[in-house]
Amino acid sequence: MAEKNSIWPFLDAKTKLPSERVRVFLSIFAVLMVLVAYVLDYHGDGNEMLYRTYATQDKDTIDGVFIGNSSINRSWVAPIAWNECGITFFSLSSGNQPIVLATDIIEAAKEKQDIKYAVIDIHPIRTTTYYTAYSPSIRRVADNMPRFSPIRWDIISKGLKYYEESYKEIDREDKYNDNVKGKEYSFYFRFFQYHSRWSELDIEDFRKPVNEYKSAYTEPIFYTQTEFEERYPFETQAGGLSDSQKKVLQNIIDYANDNKFPILFISVPTNMEEADQKELLEAFEIIEGQKSEYVDCINFNNQEMYDTLGINVETDFYDNDHLNYLGAPKLTKYLAHFIQDKYSIKDKRGDNKYSSWDEAYEKYIERREDVLERIENKDIIFDKYGNVILGDD
Repeated sequence: MAEKNSIWPFLDAKTKLPSERVRVFLSIFAVLMVLVAYVLDYHGDGNEMLYRTYATQDKDTIDGVFIGNSSINRSWVAPIAWNECGITFFSLSSGNQPIVLATDIIEAAKEKQDIKYAVIDIHPIRTTTYYTAYSPSIRRVADNMPRFSPIRWDIISKGLKYYEESYKEIDREDKYNDNVKGKEYSFYFRFFQYHSRWSELDIEDFRKPVNEYKSAYTEPIFYTQTEFEERYPFETQAGGLSDSQKKVLQNIIDYANDNKFPILFISVPTNMEEADQKELLEAFEIIEGQKSEYVDCINFNNQEMYDTLGINVETDFYDNDHLNYLGAPKLTKYLAHFIQDKYSIKDKRGDNKYSSWDEAYEKYIERREDVLERIENKDIIFDKYGNVILGDD
């Protein structure tokens, strides 16, 4: 009787290792799984484009990063800062971004670029955002990091711990239990979170677009204006931060000093209620008391800074928390000059290595003029919540 080629259908008779046929099959299967995971991934808003775009920037062309939630995401217009001063600061902010992840985001940014500075907007320290995180707040950051990066796993671990502990503090453990408990594995192995997205796939899932404006926000709502239903007066008394909030802030301050890494803490103009303002004022008192070569701060939420920037509350916001296309450039230009002067950052305009920044500025201006014209002609129409119901691409 002829000797069989293998003692088991999948093993080679001589080596007792998987046969060549099996090895080929496993290789093909692995490639297919990678491709499937690439397509069935995080896709819900523009946040994923920021991290993807940052990763594609030419090596050692980014001076620093902005970190925070949607307030700074709208307020920092990187192409305008470039055109004004020739500095390259990229926004890695995202909606409802937990402030506990700030130092990990800086470390992740360092892996791709030789950044020297960070600007952190501390709006996420206030109770209304600190104690209202939800799982997408963590996923927007973690799911856009390299899959097997130790920083990504640290972000998930830290994010889940923060999520659980913050809700315990306000006796809302039920929210954590309903949304996360028992599903922690899906943060580490994101295929389990997104494997059912087949019916939602669109062209962007395959081509993975990047942000053409060096992280600047250009959604149609940004080009609208609103008058506040209630304009909250500026507060002067500080207080209200919990021990947990103070600890998170102190950890970031310590990171700056321990790593000799300059961090500028700010709060961009927003229309905040009394309690929120008091909490931010307390946070600034803590920072002011520990100013150093590596720690500094600017609070833009007071009348003096509104006057300095030229902020007009009737025209420069599109809602309570966000500056619009008129207000954001005012903040950006002031900050760009402040950052450049404080850190003695070289003006890189005219250097061919940075020509993509000139292109981004031109595209940003074109986008602004195009959207404004389409809104005026009613080719773009919004519902009462600011969502586009007609127009835009």
